[in-house]
Amino acid sequence: MLKRKSPPQRPRIGKETNDPGVLDSISTATEELFSTFFTCSPVGLYVVQDGKFQAVNPRFQEYIGYREDELIGKDSLSFVIPEQREHVRGNAIRMLKGLSAAAYEFMVITRQGEPKWIMETVTSIQCRGRKATFGNFMDVTDRKMVEEGLREREELYRAVVEQATEMICVVDVKSKVVIEANPACRKLLGYTEEELRRITLYDFIAHNRANVDQKFARVVEHGEHFLGERTWRRKDGSLVEMEVSGNALFYGGRRALCVVARDISDRKKAERERKVLTQRLIGVGEEERKRLARDLHDDLGQTLTALRFILDSLDESLDNNKQVQKQKCREALSLVEQTSKSVRTILFQLRPSVLDDLGLVPTLQWYITRFMNHRPNIKVTFDALGIKKRLRRAHEDVLFRVFQECFNNVVKHSRAENVEVSITYSHPKIILLIKDDGTGFDPQAHVSLSGDGGQGIGLLGMEERVDSVGGSFEVISRRGTGTIVRVELDDSREEKNE
Repeated sequence: MLKRKSPPQRPRIGKETNDPGVLDSISTATEELFSTFFTCSPVGLYVVQDGKFQAVNPRFQEYIGYREDELIGKDSLSFVIPEQREHVRGNAIRMLKGLSAAAYEFMVITRQGEPKWIMETVTSIQCRGRKATFGNFMDVTDRKMVEEGLREREELYRAVVEQATEMICVVDVKSKVVIEANPACRKLLGYTEEELRRITLYDFIAHNRANVDQKFARVVEHGEHFLGERTWRRKDGSLVEMEVSGNALFYGGRRALCVVARDISDRKKAERERKVLTQRLIGVGEEERKRLARDLHDDLGQTLTALRFILDSLDESLDNNKQVQKQKCREALSLVEQTSKSVRTILFQLRPSVLDDLGLVPTLQWYITRFMNHRPNIKVTFDALGIKKRLRRAHEDVLFRVFQECFNNVVKHSRAENVEVSITYSHPKIILLIKDDGTGFDPQAHVSLSGDGGQGIGLLGMEERVDSVGGSFEVISRRGTGTIVRVELDDSREEKNE
């Protein structure tokens, strides 16, 4: 009958050991304390002699996934991945010789086949009267995964920043010096990497220093996100229009501002060309309205006046015994009068002559008076503040057409009882405000403010008109709350950088 092999005994540490030389470097008085430390330590501890494990603590077994009886006598490097074994051996030898004190890291494979990163230190001891190695290690897999994730994100960040078509630069908060800039930024501004690191924000932002500092402080000190348009200056002095966003961050241990920008020069040029074209088209349209109104007034108006005189004369020349003919003349006169009123209404809608002769404010006053005479159930108040001279013709045309369209809407749809109109001039701003207490509407759901399937210039038309002269257009409304239309124009003759 074969005898079953008994499992290998690990070297015992403490009073129970029968081998007086397990760890000669530890006195008998401290063996029990060391044994407790060895067993309860939160880090993996082991003793290796002749390249084989002689003792392992529970934490070591937990890390590796093997039982104690499976580890004793096993090659100490067997768990290290093959490509790192020489690296681990070399580091251990240098540490044992006192040539290095830094912990080293390597990867092991657990019993479950799971890779783990280990950080290890070793020291030389005496075990059973011979030299041995006492080691301890910690599982640093989580930290290595974090570091690997950070490294991957850093590589991704670098790839994105380096290849981005947007201009990206980081500026030091204190000195305003450029810390870093990507290739797109360097190419746009015309500086080399070394040159760009020697310039400040003031060197390439073509706005006065006070304005730059103000915007900078709002982002850095108040934590605001900046998004707007700025003009940058290239190395050769040429200017380029940019859309810029900025956020505060910490970079290299210091506060910085990250600026992301893109060249919008082509877009701004196209917008200016579109505005010029729109303004010309509007101008041509107004001139055509003016010409048509004049022709109607001069030709049709005079014809109707002459016809009325002829019918009056004919009516007077008829004898009283010709009542039928007199009645026909009077009916014709009534039709002529109705036609004349229709012509005057058409002329009024096309372009009131008072707008060209007297200007915007008298035209609005005249329009409102005429409106209230025809719509006595609607009360209209009007205020004009600060206007002491004629406005620019383009501005007068735009403001009158917006005003006219708003009143068309009041008549057709809003069912308002009160309308407030104000126009204010405070150089260089001109503000037209029209408010009614009607039914209101959803601006997003109505392409045309007049709501009649395209008649009238509508919301988009008004916005285009206002935009063509560089103004802002705003509609505030919802069902049941009335409507507010606000137009703001800039009367500055010259555009200046802030």
